[in-house]
Amino acid sequence: MTLEPRLVGLRAQDIYAGLQTVDQTSGLIAGKLDATRLTGMAATVAANIKGIDVIQDPTTLTVVAAQQWGIDSIALPAVLEVLQEVGYVTLHRDANGKVARIDERVPLLHGDMYATLGEQWAASNPTDLDAVSLEALDSLASAPVRVSEMEDRYDATDAVQSLITIGEAAQFVKRFDLSDGDQLLWSPYCAYEKPEALGPLFERFDDEEIRREFDRVRNYQGLPLDGTAAVLIDAVGHGILAANAIEGSGGKARFAFLPYRADPELRHLKKVILDKALILLACVRYGEHYAKHPITSPAALLAKLLDPPSGGLSATTEASSQYMSAAQAQIVRLEPAGGSYYRAVLVDRPDNVAAGALALDLLRHGEPVDTREDPDQRLLFTGGRYLTPLMTMKESRPKAQLDGDALLGIIQTMQGER
Repeated sequence: MTLEPRLVGLRAQDIYAGLQTVDQTSGLIAGKLDATRLTGMAATVAANIKGIDVIQDPTTLTVVAAQQWGIDSIALPAVLEVLQEVGYVTLHRDANGKVARIDERVPLLHGDMYATLGEQWAASNPTDLDAVSLEALDSLASAPVRVSEMEDRYDATDAVQSLITIGEAAQFVKRFDLSDGDQLLWSPYCAYEKPEALGPLFERFDDEEIRREFDRVRNYQGLPLDGTAAVLIDAVGHGILAANAIEGSGGKARFAFLPYRADPELRHLKKVILDKALILLACVRYGEHYAKHPITSPAALLAKLLDPPSGGLSATTEASSQYMSAAQAQIVRLEPAGGSYYRAVLVDRPDNVAAGALALDLLRHGEPVDTREDPDQRLLFTGGRYLTPLMTMKESRPKAQLDGDALLGIIQTMQGER
């Protein structure tokens, strides 16, 4: 296994999110993906209970875990044992051995949490399919891969075919037929605006060149599209990758993005937040690469924008042009500060705060990490019931859902608010 522990934890959670849409009692899933499923469940629970401190009535967690996260009452005890093993919870039992209270100590930084759970996965005797699934999904997060290349890479044809079978059922892997008889694997988790155009792209350019260029974008969201980025310019031109254009003191520039998310048509309201995040990050990248007085620490700048009590951003002569796109999208407002100086101030609305946090995540990690389970972002525009990207693409089986008010009451009880 070549993945660092943090990515193991992340991808385990991603795979589990997809598996919630299928029957997990199938022999292939239940027999060969146990390590990944358990780590994915543990990551999901940990991210969602973080900050509660004490769960006085564990029954509430049983209800919420089953309805919201697809973790039934049979699986939850094993998940809690994993979280206790890594020190994230302490289970207090009554005289009959039943869990009566849960103390929570999940770390504030999601990256630390995923790394710890990734290490736990490695110690849980994972199968070949566990390892291939995590590595393959992480690879597909950057760029599509030919089936033949995937089989050569892992020297495990059976494991790759099993991954494709599970991935297609769970919607985290899809494939296209190529004109040369091969097939192309891609993941809906990666934000290709027009995935149907991926096949022709692989016929116009060398596979390795595409992967190298897409990797550049994954590792540097908001990559400037200069004259040397032929693959990326072509991909943007054919609507495969997202790109934003900013015009400021240094002229007009375009920036490419490859954010980690589901199909925009199927998560339209969530896409509002993503689009605003990309606009905001493009404005920052412009200031970093093209402004007359360049930004030296884009992450610190975004963090300051999101923290008005700290004083916010300083007024500059370039703010009015650099942040004009963000102002037009009502993400920031441009406050005059005398002469040609303006200050960009975040418009204090939930979608803008979520977009700013997501932009900071994309800048630091290349994908949502800290914000992937943020409660405000999770429930924003969803009517109170969150569906992970792949659950939204394909809900599994009809469920007897609790009334929304009843579920909210249970959650409040779990959080000690009742």
